[in-house]
Amino acid sequence: MKRYRIGLLGVLLLMAVVGCGGGGGSDRAPLDAQITGPKDSSTTIAAPGGGDLIYKDLVFRVKNAALQPIPGVEISFVAGSVNMEGSGITDRNKNLLNPKDARFYKTTTDESGAAIMSLLILLPLSTKEEQEGTAFVTASVGSAEATWTTEITVQKLPDAVATPTPTPVPTP
Repeated sequence: MKRYRIGLLGVLLLMAVVGCGGGGGSDRAPLDAQITGPKDSSTTIAAPGGGDLIYKDLVFRVKNAALQPIPGVEISFVAGSVNMEGSGITDRNKNLLNPKDARFYKTTTDESGAAIMSLLILLPLSTKEEQEGTAFVTASVGSAEATWTTEITVQKLPDAVATPTPTPVPTP
């Protein structure tokens, strides 16, 4: 019975060491992970609007407390928009990276600790009023996250051009 307890204790201790150490090759971020993303932006779209707008190569970087890149960790992206027709995470060629849910994507960082994606936004058509909206991408690694936001303005339709009233032609 004593050997059984010592053996069981040894197995439990080994499992704890392997579990806490990440098992060599874990894609989980360390506790001190930090994430940075692109600077926020704003865009004005001329009337009539509509169609789509793509922000290419949004780069999010994951680093540790010593500011060293962390390659191979899992990173999640969530995209959304307010007052826009919709948005989705794509590659540079507007191909959805997750066709089942265009607003969510999960990948791993490259050798430089970076993950790159693009955001496709469907724009509303112009109206008689200027339309403003926001689109965003939040990237998260472990308990760290960073959000990139863009403010989008679709200009109003220009006022109708007055058509001249025809001058009556005098009759002889």
